[in-house]
Amino acid sequence: MISRLNREVKGACLNLKNGLRLIVFKRIDLDEFHVSYDQVVILSIVLSGVFFLGGFILSLPEPEFSVFGIATVATHLTFLALCGYCFSKVDREKDQTLQFYIVLLSTWPLFCLYWLAVGEYALIGFWQFYGEHKYAYMVFNLWLAAVVISAVSRAVGASKKNIIRILLIYLATLGIPLNYLVFGNFWHQAYDPGVEYENYTSVNEEATYYRQFQLLEDFRSHLLPHRIGVSDIYFVGFGSYSRQDVFMKEVQYAKRVLDKKFDTVGRSVALINNLDTLEDTLLASSSNLSLVLEHIGKLIDPDEDVLFLYLTSHGSKEHQLSVNLMSLTLNTMGPSDLKDALDNSGIKFRVLLVSACYSGGFVEPLKNDYTVVFTASNIDKQSFGCSNLNDFTYFGRAIFKEQMEHNYDLLDVFDKAIESIRNRENSEKLEHSEPQLYVGEKIREKLLILAEEIESFNRKNGSDQQRYGK
Repeated sequence: MISRLNREVKGACLNLKNGLRLIVFKRIDLDEFHVSYDQVVILSIVLSGVFFLGGFILSLPEPEFSVFGIATVATHLTFLALCGYCFSKVDREKDQTLQFYIVLLSTWPLFCLYWLAVGEYALIGFWQFYGEHKYAYMVFNLWLAAVVISAVSRAVGASKKNIIRILLIYLATLGIPLNYLVFGNFWHQAYDPGVEYENYTSVNEEATYYRQFQLLEDFRSHLLPHRIGVSDIYFVGFGSYSRQDVFMKEVQYAKRVLDKKFDTVGRSVALINNLDTLEDTLLASSSNLSLVLEHIGKLIDPDEDVLFLYLTSHGSKEHQLSVNLMSLTLNTMGPSDLKDALDNSGIKFRVLLVSACYSGGFVEPLKNDYTVVFTASNIDKQSFGCSNLNDFTYFGRAIFKEQMEHNYDLLDVFDKAIESIRNRENSEKLEHSEPQLYVGEKIREKLLILAEEIESFNRKNGSDQQRYGK
């Protein structure tokens, strides 16, 4: 028994050594592999150990065990066995199912170790559509496919017909399934949602809803009307995702900048979903936004004044902004919802900024000659910076912190913000978010005149003074 175990352990070491030679494209006869059912068990344990220990290391300093790792390992082993079985059917003269399975099991842990080091994940089946490792993973998949196809074709004959069969089998049983069938890792970083959950469940839903009436009334009573002979800017900030403070901070900062630099004091309002602002700030809901825009539309001169609307949240591939405050039920917001609210308000000149993933989907429905639409990303791209560790998204920082603090020309601010975001993404090796900027011809003329007016007044009177009084 002991001697047999020693023999199989040595066989497993030999197999892993041969697997290493295969993945660096060393020529090796597959008969050199030690083939037995004991090897299936031992190499399966090795593969499981790589997943287990790799996930543990990546989850430090507070790893927490998850049974979902068992399902992922079982999936890998099952599809590896299926792949080996299908490869054996390419050459019908002999059954090589076990041999091919051993070959795959001998190379798979080594591929996993490589991706653990390079891709920062324990699971090679975790497809990263975005982020700095996207292209590395594409190359990794091509490398893996080339190794498997090369090894099998040498065993069954490298005819064109066989290579095509092997490629199709690989894609059907490994290449495609294992890029999508990921059920979880053995370990993840510990997270205790208890305190946060308790805070949100303590929200008095009825009181929160009814408080909106008073907050709306306060807003209406304090909002200043337009000034004759002045192109007023009315600022509306909309931070609608409650579980990350970055959206709240961004709207608050944007409001301060517009108040100070663009004379929106008394003509600015923030709508925010966050526990910290629940008592004194309007909820960022589609209904509240519609009511706010409707009231602004009643006070402005549509031929003189400009709306500056900044929306910041998470976005979906369906181009919907996330609007939430647990445990309230709030509707998401899409381009058509926003267009209806704007059109109903009667506001003509509009500067619309949307900071969210996939926000490029807002451009086409909202653009016209009197509108600027500036989005943080293209229609099929993610944007960056949505983290509790940040005070800004990348989009918000580039506009309000880096550019608007010292530049009164909004069109120039937006152009330079795009360049700043691109440079930052390059430095961090991120896939470009590709911010989209559309400027209607009528509002282009309006903003150029407005920039000259504001800059001239602030240069003479200081940026903390208001133009022409209230």
